[in-house]
Amino acid sequence: MWTQTGIIFVILCIKSKQSLRTELVRDERSSGDSELLIVYNKLATLSRIVNAIALQSSSIQKTVKIREVITELLQANTESFAIVTKNDLSKFRPELEDLETRLKSIASDYPNGKSTFDDINKIMPMLNKATNFNRFKKGIGSHVQTFLDHINDIHFKNNFIACDSTVVENAKKYYDLSDKKDIVSLYTNEDKQTVKTLKDNSDKLKMCMQNFKNYGRKVREPFDDEYETIGDILLMRQNIDKINNASELENLGNYVNTLMSMATKLESSMKQEKITTVGKMLERGIQHLKTIAETKNGPAHSLTAGFLEVDDLIKVSADLKSDWFKKEISRGKSTEELEKSLHGFFEFGERMVKLRERWKNFQAEFSASSDELEITAKMLIVVEDRSQHIDVDALHSLNNTVSSCYANVTLEPGNRNFTNFDIEKLVFEKMNTLVHDVQNWVDKVVLTIDPDVINHFLDDLNSHTFSTKDVSEMVQEVAQLHGYKVFRNFISMFDGLEKLQKEFGDVFNTGKADNAKEEFEKVFKNLGTSNYMNFSSCLKDGKFATHSINEAMKYVAPALDTNHFEGTKKLSKQFLEMRKYLTGVEKHIKEIGQNIKPSEDNPVLKFQKSKEVSVSFSRGVSMIHEMAKAYEKKEQLLKSTKYNPVVSNIIRTNNSNDFVRTFWKNPAEKITKLLKDLTTLNVFAATVKDAEIEKMKHIFLKAKKVEGFPEVFGSVYNQLKLIQYSDGEKFGNLENAKELSDLDLDFSSHRGYFPAASLSVGNIRTYFDDIFDLVDKPRKKRTVNAFGLVFGISIAIFIVVAIIGIVGYGLTASGRERYRKLYFYYFPKPKEFAKRWRYSLFMDRVDGVVYDTVTQWTTAMAKGAMPYLYGFYVAVVVPGYENIALLSNIVMMHGGVMLDKFPDKEEYNIGSRPYLHVNTSPLFVIHDGTVNLDHYKNDPDKMYTLFTEQEFIMFMLKRDVHVNPNPNPPPVAINGLID
Repeated sequence: MWTQTGIIFVILCIKSKQSLRTELVRDERSSGDSELLIVYNKLATLSRIVNAIALQSSSIQKTVKIREVITELLQANTESFAIVTKNDLSKFRPELEDLETRLKSIASDYPNGKSTFDDINKIMPMLNKATNFNRFKKGIGSHVQTFLDHINDIHFKNNFIACDSTVVENAKKYYDLSDKKDIVSLYTNEDKQTVKTLKDNSDKLKMCMQNFKNYGRKVREPFDDEYETIGDILLMRQNIDKINNASELENLGNYVNTLMSMATKLESSMKQEKITTVGKMLERGIQHLKTIAETKNGPAHSLTAGFLEVDDLIKVSADLKSDWFKKEISRGKSTEELEKSLHGFFEFGERMVKLRERWKNFQAEFSASSDELEITAKMLIVVEDRSQHIDVDALHSLNNTVSSCYANVTLEPGNRNFTNFDIEKLVFEKMNTLVHDVQNWVDKVVLTIDPDVINHFLDDLNSHTFSTKDVSEMVQEVAQLHGYKVFRNFISMFDGLEKLQKEFGDVFNTGKADNAKEEFEKVFKNLGTSNYMNFSSCLKDGKFATHSINEAMKYVAPALDTNHFEGTKKLSKQFLEMRKYLTGVEKHIKEIGQNIKPSEDNPVLKFQKSKEVSVSFSRGVSMIHEMAKAYEKKEQLLKSTKYNPVVSNIIRTNNSNDFVRTFWKNPAEKITKLLKDLTTLNVFAATVKDAEIEKMKHIFLKAKKVEGFPEVFGSVYNQLKLIQYSDGEKFGNLENAKELSDLDLDFSSHRGYFPAASLSVGNIRTYFDDIFDLVDKPRKKRTVNAFGLVFGISIAIFIVVAIIGIVGYGLTASGRERYRKLYFYYFPKPKEFAKRWRYSLFMDRVDGVVYDTVTQWTTAMAKGAMPYLYGFYVAVVVPGYENIALLSNIVMMHGGVMLDKFPDKEEYNIGSRPYLHVNTSPLFVIHDGTVNLDHYKNDPDKMYTLFTEQEFIMFMLKRDVHVNPNPNPPPVAINGLID
């Protein structure tokens, strides 16, 4: 069926666009001399040359955007890169420098400006609390009682004592017992009872571990919620002291006057300045700068799939002269003509290396100065806001209110006796301290102890039958149970828990808490007639509010801190230098493309579909590279299976990635299998490393069998580096995870790359055989004929031979079929005439269905119409699908995107439809009926279209187009891109 379809599609595939995007992980090459690495190095040589030819060809034919090539190589987000580089910061530099000068001038006129701000920032919160005191003091008793009701609740006590004190005591005794060196001392009835009780407490200890995990949710968080009121009371008590001792209140008037003077001068200065939008421009650009400065946001290698690093660009010239290329590819023929045709690419490579250095300088400067740039942007936005005015009247009113209240109310230190209050408040502070101390203890337990190991050990202990009554032997039997070391570490911490539990009764004493409540009520009741209360009422009556002074301080702040301008200017300089060189590179490459005219004699233009072939071959080679790197690090991979038990437990229980937690329950299983597969592949590589490329390509199909596993070590490293280990072994585990985090081991997700790479070798070989004239061509022979006799004899012989040939051919099966068709053509029956009529109208019949779309296809292709599959994303879920290469070519050649993983509709715009197919869901899933896809078939958002191979062929042959009437339809992929 596919053979027939392939013939039909020869007409359809005249013109096409490719939208395929693939993800390749960039990395430095590991060193080593494994057989696999040797094969990779040879394949990489060919990959770079093919990619160079593809880029040079695309440049001449103007089918590639140089900016996209550059952003791929620099690993900078293409969209953000275009937005940022569009702005010429040099135009804004004069305005930036003028603003800096004006702000520095104002700052120099007010040398004490910062200290004034500090004093105001100290006073305003105090006055705010004082203003709200009258409202706050009402209901103090009821608020405290609510807290007391919470801590007196039996559930609070039961949850706080997360592990019964008798269980803790016995576990602690057993730990001491197992630690004894004097065996004679073990022979006591009390010791024997300790061992038996430990066994009896197995289920209780399991419950303890569960309670420890839930302590924060059940105890600490509810306690903190109720304690918030107590905390506010204690803060108010501190504020009373601050107000009573706040000599700064006398100087508030001076502070406000200084602030108003600065604001007025700044406002006057800015009115003389022309309106600028430097601040807003910087603010818009900062996020884009962050995006392009992070290589993880860079586009996947597609146009540059053969170049893992920028430095690879300048290797192509040497690759063409390499012994391997001369022997296996050019076979001794001169490469001079090909090198001349790649001259433009060689210049591009040299310029890209220099651009890369400027790009790195910019990234480094951005990393160092990005915070300063953000400060500059925020402060400039404030200064440039002409609509903002300082409310001088409100500032005068605030100043008058505070000054009047301070003058009319005598605030003296110790105007109320807080001695007893300060003693009683310790009751609540100790409660808060104890709750958080227990939280710290359980956090340590949960972080370092694997609950699964503990539960397994306790189950074994509970079902264990001791074979002796000798205490020492009983202890030894317990020690032989699986997980004993972890359990022993667990109960070794119970000493700290026991001490905390013993404090509970004294700290959470109901009588002490009631006394504290009475003292709180008494003090705040007396404060109702105090000078502090009078001061609070005065502020409230004067409608004291801090909004006006906060706005004034926000407006003036940029004038007091101008140091950030220095970092901003350095960053601007690096950016302008990089941008200038980038512009030069792009201009130069465009000129090269314009100066080289398309010619049939140009070797690079003889490579048909060079871009597609380069992508297919290079991404397969890059995965061989990843496998070679993994094999080179086999020792490190083996070490990762033997992490410290504490570290392994932390990964299993606390890693944020579900897959990593599951994987780390038995990391050796998948890692050992991976190393076994890589070793097998390396052995095979030894058999083809010196072979011709036609045999060497079999490495791709062998590599397809290596499965690997999804990303693990990057997540592990990000987790462990936060713990900051100092212990040698644990720190070594951290370093191991870091070293392995750069590996892409998810080979199964890239399995489709390998068949495509293998198939592309044939195209590559054909191309090089052609340009190096390695294919035997038929020789032309000159003959001299005696036209007289020879002509007559020849005619006679020809007629005889023709008759014999015609008769003989008619006796064969194919001859009979051929003559039969000729007969039906000239002397047809009505049925045969109808069939011939269909073909004359470019119609076809497949499986009983007549299609008349051939002329539609050719017309659309001739006019350069939008590709039929533009906007569709195609995935295959058929295990071991043999026609993946042909299907991929058909999809890509008609504008679709071939996915290497199952599409998740969350990564696409829900409800979107391809422009030419408004009634068809955009995510195609090709299946063979053996996989249950009902969930996707019944998708409520209707984002999936399910096809069998046969149904997909029919869809293509029908060419059923329904144009989307929406003038601005949303793209199928979010942001228009799917990595």
